[in-house]
Amino acid sequence: MEIIVKCVVNFVFFPIVIIGLSSIVSFYYGIKRLIKKHSIEAFDRKIVLETVLISFGAILLLSIFRWKLPELLTTNIHQAIFPSHQYTVAIIGNSTFDIHSLFFYFAVTGFIYKFKEVQYGVIPKKYFIRRNLLPMFAISMFCTFAPLLFEQVTKG
Repeated sequence: MEIIVKCVVNFVFFPIVIIGLSSIVSFYYGIKRLIKKHSIEAFDRKIVLETVLISFGAILLLSIFRWKLPELLTTNIHQAIFPSHQYTVAIIGNSTFDIHSLFFYFAVTGFIYKFKEVQYGVIPKKYFIRRNLLPMFAISMFCTFAPLLFEQVTKG
């Protein structure tokens, strides 16, 4: 059960945070242009507004999920995944990499913005998958299984 939890956490949260935090700057400039009414195209406005609405809904669902999760999981799994006011982004061996929930919500917003850019063709889909998504999945799975393999090699 522990390895399944590690795989899910690393496979889902790690790419969201890395890709999301790397694209939050472009989302910020989109919001800034929208507020100051600089020459922003209707296409860019649509991407920014959809990102705001979808990320608001996603953050609301994550918060509700977090409130209901203690009833569904055992105490040590819940404390390992969701320390107080933080999200576990990666579980590497017995140590966890946690970030404050505010930064995680920014990362979710940036991740949704990046997917909206892919959806509307600003970034080619194949480029995004090959250059962003697959390397993040590979790194997250390496972080999951490398400590286990290292442990098995040192025991044997």
